[in-house]
Amino acid sequence: HIEVNEIRGMLARKLPYYMIPSYFIVLDSFPLNINNKIDKKALPRPETVGIGSAVDHIPPRNTTEQRLADIWKSVLGNNMAGVLNNFFEIGGDSLKLIKAFNKINEIYPGVLQISDLFDSPTIEKQALLIQQAASKAGPGTAEYVAIKF
Repeated sequence: HIEVNEIRGMLARKLPYYMIPSYFIVLDSFPLNINNKIDKKALPRPETVGIGSAVDHIPPRNTTEQRLADIWKSVLGNNMAGVLNNFFEIGGDSLKLIKAFNKINEIYPGVLQISDLFDSPTIEKQALLIQQAASKAGPGTAEYVAIKF
């Protein structure tokens, strides 16, 4: 019996994060319709089986992480966004990432590039990039970045 983390690991060696499926559901057999074909409507929905990320949920620990978590929740439509969760493992895809990027850019204009979100797909890493950019910008700017709404 192969574990979901093993599947993710194998795929991660071949594919970028955003191409790895968000959900994996192990089934004993596929539900079939009367014509002996897979009954797609009878397949379990990922949200109903409690599947998400392979890491424990850790809530935001500072203002930047909280703002990012709020953005993720609005874009993903769920409350699974912990600071260590991978965006793509909890229902994100490239289009949702672009929506998140646009919302992040409204709060922290010009601080992150879209590639930063693909390369750093956790709230913790994105918050760190924002904080590093604020500290490089010098005194006064860090306050502006931290409180702009």
